[in-house]
Amino acid sequence: MSTRILYVEDDAFVARMAKRRLEGDGFDVTLCEDGAAGLELGQSGEFDIILLDHMLPGMSGIEILKQLNPEETPVVMVSGSSELSVVVEAMRMGAADYVIKETDGSYLDLLPRTVNRVLTHMKLLEAKREADERIAKQAETIQGVLDNMDPGITLFDPSMQLISYNDRFTELFDLPPALVTEGVPLIDLLKQLASNGEFNADRVDEEIAERLDLFSSGETFRIDHQRPNGLVIEIRGGPMPVGEFIASYTDITERKMMEEELRRLATTDPLTGVNNRRRYSEISEREMTRCKRYRHPLCVLMLDADHFKNVNDTYGHEAGDRVLKALADACVAELRDVDVLGRFGGEEFTVTLPETPMETALEAAERLRAKLAATDVELEDGQRISFTVSIGASCLAGEDEGLTDLLNRADAALYKAKEEGRNRVVAA
Repeated sequence: MSTRILYVEDDAFVARMAKRRLEGDGFDVTLCEDGAAGLELGQSGEFDIILLDHMLPGMSGIEILKQLNPEETPVVMVSGSSELSVVVEAMRMGAADYVIKETDGSYLDLLPRTVNRVLTHMKLLEAKREADERIAKQAETIQGVLDNMDPGITLFDPSMQLISYNDRFTELFDLPPALVTEGVPLIDLLKQLASNGEFNADRVDEEIAERLDLFSSGETFRIDHQRPNGLVIEIRGGPMPVGEFIASYTDITERKMMEEELRRLATTDPLTGVNNRRRYSEISEREMTRCKRYRHPLCVLMLDADHFKNVNDTYGHEAGDRVLKALADACVAELRDVDVLGRFGGEEFTVTLPETPMETALEAAERLRAKLAATDVELEDGQRISFTVSIGASCLAGEDEGLTDLLNRADAALYKAKEEGRNRVVAA
């Protein structure tokens, strides 16, 4: 049976092109041009994945996403390249992924890959490459916005004396107006910056010399300069046709914060704040490779909240979310800094314990089980509930080819723990 895709898109031409491209890869695509109708179809449970445009008649893609359950039916946000805030908001709300609608239409070729990635959890290296590409595209988008802002400007003659500048330059670096005058040498400006604490105190002379070399080289350059007050200033410089050297100074602090936020969203579970499945697998594969190379022990734990469906059915999904958050918080508090914790999906969590033999791993698992069994969760109405977990454990073996082998054995042990009555630890 073909994968069923709902694509909510008001641009009929774009929708037809996307449908043709996706159906060429064997997908079953249903198109919808209206926001309200798209919401109704999205809530029907008839589709495996939803592709959701942001700008729609009737209601926006964000408004639709608020009323969907992206954990049951994954949602891919399809957004214009200028709508970075929409992308960030959608990811915060649980969108599985997003696609930027590039004007050259190249994004159409990304749609089938994106659908496959969300539904099949692409292999680690492929997922990492895609995440890097997304971050790079967002950085380019933000840079395009910043290029339209008024940066600080300086113009130096071939002997590196200041010819011209604007007020924004002095504002960005808190330079005294009496110093920044036409004819002042670049070295004097750099020394003033050094006295303001702009350079590393252990290598002030070296950093001043490096900046002089950059400006005097006659070549184009770009560097990021972090000020003591936390601002990040992008400095771009390049030669002019008649021998002068021009440099621009742009405050990119918000851009850096946005990039960091995007990186965080791409690697963490939005509900619990722990590693998402992709990031957990990436780190754990690396640890497994290292331990296998040096013949060191490594174990994996798989945890599952017992009777979690009953919690949701009895107290509501908000209560279930609180249980999952409490589970994750307790694990973070109990585990070592070197241990790797991730939400694998639903109420299932995984832990990788590097440099840990099975006996020690079982002791750690038992501590976790006991801690969680003693944890009370306070609900919104003040009521307190408790929960337990079942844990399966597996240890790295010589024949293991990848993390999946350990996870499969841990999952089998977890299943056995459930069969034996739950609230227990079982080793593979």
